[in-house]
Amino acid sequence: MATADGNFRITFNGEIYNYRELRKELEAKGYRFRSNSDTEVLLHLYAERGPDMVHALRGMYAFGIWDERKKGIFLADARGIRGWAKHVMQQASPAANAYVPATAQ
Repeated sequence: MATADGNFRITFNGEIYNYRELRKELEAKGYRFRSNSDTEVLLHLYAERGPDMVHALRGMYAFGIWDERKKGIFLADARGIRGWAKHVMQQASPAANAYVPATAQ
């Protein structure tokens, strides 16, 4: 899934339990949604808060968001930088631009 402007693309597995609350907050700020999915909420939440978005999430999840503006990928999972996100970071080449929230390191 991608944002309408193509700036952000996501791959996501899991469930965000509080996505309806987060969606209402984002709608109040002018974000428009094309679906009813928690996946789209993640995209707009990243656009609004950047990596700090993870502090608002409740659920079991792992995702990567490609940020076209930064030419990098933001990786997160419900346990911080563990699991698949840590594996991807360890496998990335030195030229790769991958980042995780500072609080998850």
